Amino acid sequence: MAKKVRLRMNTYAIVARAVEEGTTYGITRLWKYHDSETMTEDEMREKSDTIVQAVLNDLCEVVKFDESEP
Repeated sequence: MAKKVRLRMNTYAIVARAVEEGTTYGITRLWKYHDSETMTEDEMREKSDTIVQAVLNDLCEVVKFDESEP
């Protein structure tokens, strides 16, 4: 029988990925149903990056990520 190994998660990376994927999905849906003449796709992607950073910054204020994780 194999020895049990403790699995350590990089919680920040997991949360960051979920925020990025969710924001990308939301921006894609917005682009699909939005009047594309008022905003370019590149402008929406820039806003997406800003949204991701803002959400992650707020999460870092309320979630304690283990800094010793790889």
